[in-house]
Amino acid sequence: GVPGEITLAVDIPPDRSAAFIAWAGFGPDGTVHAELDAVEILDPLEAPDRLMEIMSNPANGITTVHLNPTGGAGPLVKLLRRLGVEVHALAAREMAQACGLVTDLVKARELTHCEAPELDDAVANVERRALGPDGSFAWAQQDRRGATVSPLYALTVAVGALVGPDDDDDYHPPVAVIAE
Repeated sequence: GVPGEITLAVDIPPDRSAAFIAWAGFGPDGTVHAELDAVEILDPLEAPDRLMEIMSNPANGITTVHLNPTGGAGPLVKLLRRLGVEVHALAAREMAQACGLVTDLVKARELTHCEAPELDDAVANVERRALGPDGSFAWAQQDRRGATVSPLYALTVAVGALVGPDDDDDYHPPVAVIAE
């Protein structure tokens, strides 16, 4: 990430009852600061308008919305692109990296956020979902009580987009060759 850079992310819970927007940036001490948008969105179809409103403020310098395309925000990809918004849809590998990164930043006390009861609740009850034999994981979409962790998902995507590996890293996905 670049000092002064702000990343913006959105997630929608499986029950489609709301939308959570989060952003992340670097604090003056170099730690990562992330927070949920204070505007409550009860209809997922209102999320694009709020994202456009945030992005229209030139002081934010935000040009891209980040999201997990396999999660609840996936249906917003085409809608946002039709509105002219650049969308970065995270691959499973990027989501796993973001979850691991947030875990590490929290343990190192290098991630701060404003008070948000829905985020605190998600963090207290989140469960990990294994993604492969290498130990990578993502947050389960619902916690052990069946409640949403979308606030944490949105924050994780924003932090991962800010601090995670660049798109042009040395990773090359395996190529399958199918013989006829």
